[in-house]
Amino acid sequence: MASRAEWKQRVAAWKRSGQTAEVFAAERGLNPRTLLWWSSTLRRPAARGAARAADVSFAQLVPVAAAPTVLARSAESATVELVLASGRIVRVRPGFDATLLRELVSALEEA
Repeated sequence: MASRAEWKQRVAAWKRSGQTAEVFAAERGLNPRTLLWWSSTLRRPAARGAARAADVSFAQLVPVAAAPTVLARSAESATVELVLASGRIVRVRPGFDATLLRELVSALEEA
């Protein structure tokens, strides 16, 4: 499956080509509807964050025991460890803000 960055390049190449979506897609073995969808999605500012979040792939999602700290914590609390495709690791505690996590992962994967 192509990434957002790959589709961004494809859409830009299509627009530079001056060809219709059907002709451009046929020459490259692409679905013209998918090309048009990406073109539309990449233009919408509100969809950019959601599309980036959808693009994120995780190599592994593993619950790990909470690390000991000076602060008292419940023995039942567990940290979730996200290993991103880039190799970066993000650890979150129960009750994390899912929207903030998506934004953080998007920012890390773009870097």
